[in-house]
Amino acid sequence: MVTSTVALVDRLLWISWLVFGFHFYQGESMLVNSFSSYGQNMIKDEVGRRHTTLFMSTEKEIENRRTQPSDPFAHLVESNPYDDPEPASLTSRKPPMPKLTKPHQNSYKIPEDPDEQWEWFYNKLKARQNGETGQNAIEESLLRNWMANQRKSFMKTLGVLDISEPSNWGTDYLLLESKRRLDSVGFYWGHLQPESLTNELIYTDDYQRKVRLKYKDWIWTPKYEALLQYKEAHGNTRVPMANIYGLGAWAATQRKVRWKMPERRRKLLDAAGFDWDWKDSKTKKQKVKIPQKSEEMKHGTNKKKKSVSFPRRLNQLKEYRKKHGNCNVPIDYEGGLGEWVALTKPRGSEFSPRTVKQLEQLGFEFES
Repeated sequence: MVTSTVALVDRLLWISWLVFGFHFYQGESMLVNSFSSYGQNMIKDEVGRRHTTLFMSTEKEIENRRTQPSDPFAHLVESNPYDDPEPASLTSRKPPMPKLTKPHQNSYKIPEDPDEQWEWFYNKLKARQNGETGQNAIEESLLRNWMANQRKSFMKTLGVLDISEPSNWGTDYLLLESKRRLDSVGFYWGHLQPESLTNELIYTDDYQRKVRLKYKDWIWTPKYEALLQYKEAHGNTRVPMANIYGLGAWAATQRKVRWKMPERRRKLLDAAGFDWDWKDSKTKKQKVKIPQKSEEMKHGTNKKKKSVSFPRRLNQLKEYRKKHGNCNVPIDYEGGLGEWVALTKPRGSEFSPRTVKQLEQLGFEFES
């Protein structure tokens, strides 16, 4: 009687737990759905607000945005597949940083758009130049870093920036409009711009064409100068391939792409008296004899040897000991047993205690 009562109570408790779990799951689902619908409505409201703000922008505000091309002088020099490509920015080679979604991650509200970001820092600089205070140490550090990047961009515009330096990779040219705006707030350029080097001189087509030609040949030009030094020392441009500085290989490449390279390079090589038809006799390719397939390889009889399991090798070693009374198997013993023994002796520390015991019971001696 007591047993049946306990069983009945246990079953009632089990049923009550099932009913409670079902209602809890149903209530949780309703709660999740309510939060989901609330979140969707929030997203719709935010998207609608942004679209409304966008279309309410006046035409004058849109025209005032900095939408100038990054390099307005790019058309001055015709591009060629053999131009030296500028190395990309280090930041572009790394995975993109996650977007700042939380307020504390971008507490200074720095815009992500490059043009808007430039305006943000420019306004900070303008406020500082006007004597306004209120910037903390972090904002000041960010502003100084931005100012250093502006000087670096101006150095590239002048043609004096070393783009082989990784810290200068990905540097853009400084636009004339940006330069004038920086000048208007008293931006300090230091020794980069003497009085004789005015903006009107720097931003001319002739000056900027020379700058872009320099960067299109920033790898080629040092090799060309090394060729001129070689000719001055040896009296010719017949650089052997064995040249330790790689000049011979570079010269051979120029001969191969003679009619594909930019015309400016071909004219410079002609002016240097470059020997287009010379070939280094020591670098002629030797014919390599390809070995003929053996009869075994032709008929497929030369197959790779299959690996033999340890238990099978152990049985082979037992049979050898019965015949010869020891485990000193010669290296050329049939079936590969001798090679296996020679490889196993110095590897005693790699085996488990059980394996070592099995071999030692046969009289197998490991090398110490």
